[in-house]
Amino acid sequence: VSRMFKLPRHFHASKVLSETARKVWRQILGMLALLSFLTVLFAILLYEVERGKRCYVGDKGCEPPASIADYVHTGDMILVDKKGNASSFANVFYGLWFCFVTLTTTGYGDVTPSTNVGQVMAIFL
Repeated sequence: VSRMFKLPRHFHASKVLSETARKVWRQILGMLALLSFLTVLFAILLYEVERGKRCYVGDKGCEPPASIADYVHTGDMILVDKKGNASSFANVFYGLWFCFVTLTTTGYGDVTPSTNVGQVMAIFL
């Protein structure tokens, strides 16, 4: 394993890469900080836009969606999106997951925005 770390010394390209990284580490760190800040900001905004309406199971007009009906009990708070389904963005961390997956262009499709505003935000993300 230690030989693997000594190997780059023998290649000119790795020397150029390490020297460049040493010279511009502040700029790289600044860009990563900005990217992290914008990711968290978009996650919070997406959560606020996509969380849906809050209702308590058992209250008048609050019927749990069929996908979660077996898991909720009377008095539990649920978030219902505009289509009547359980919200994909139950908390900010789901928004953070969506932003991370979108930025890395993986796009699993497990969390998707359902509102028009959320879909437009995802385009700009």
